[in-house]
Amino acid sequence: MNDPSDELLLRLVEGELSHDDAARLEAQAARDPRVRARLDALLALRSRLGADPDLDQVDLLPGVRAALRAPAPAPARPRLRLIAWSAPPAVLLAAALAFVVVQRRGDDEEFRAKGTGTAASTSGVAVFVQAGDRLVPVDNAVPADAALAFSYTNGGAEPYSHLMIFAIDEARRVSWYWPPYGDEHTDPSTLIAVTATPGRDVELPELVRHALAPGRLTVYALLLRRAATVAEVEGAIGRGVEPPFVVDADAAWHAVPLLVTP
Repeated sequence: MNDPSDELLLRLVEGELSHDDAARLEAQAARDPRVRARLDALLALRSRLGADPDLDQVDLLPGVRAALRAPAPAPARPRLRLIAWSAPPAVLLAAALAFVVVQRRGDDEEFRAKGTGTAASTSGVAVFVQAGDRLVPVDNAVPADAALAFSYTNGGAEPYSHLMIFAIDEARRVSWYWPPYGDEHTDPSTLIAVTATPGRDVELPELVRHALAPGRLTVYALLLRRAATVAEVEGAIGRGVEPPFVVDADAAWHAVPLLVTP
């Protein structure tokens, strides 16, 4: 079932829907926590406005509807922590960068491990590269010292619970971007997939730089329903297994092929 529009939820709050339509929408809100949260927010707003005596004779619905239809404001600029790895790895300074959100990859660009995947989930990944004091979506090529950042989509009726992002080069070396590890004494093989937030275009807070080898590089985003370990993924890659391989009974894989330039 499609998500109801803000206008439809507002009509429910104002009692403008038929009994049957209102019942269907209430049932959808009972099943979907996100719809419930949106409806509760409108109910709370209506309650606050109704409690203001100065607004007693003012028709606020046109203004509320106009605000709901207005374009969303530009997102605030988050602070991204820059983690740079060379030999030996070292943590560099934090950077304040604009995070540009692009559309998620379509279903035709998504591939899943054989025999897995579900239509109840939608997911995707977007990759960004540092360019001066800002981030831009990656093209086909990145420099060997590229600092990369990511956003992802994790939606549908059954969003995934965990996320991993890594890259494999032509020599089958693995570079990890999520989970990141900012301590050179940490054994990355002990790390597990990070909890994935439901939503569209969720921005990751880390900007990670690896010393990449020139040549072909594929960035993989793996969304899971359990907390797989880095060791599990690297073990399969070390055995010569090519992605997408089965890590979970229901996992979504996304691949972004790149060319690393010297």
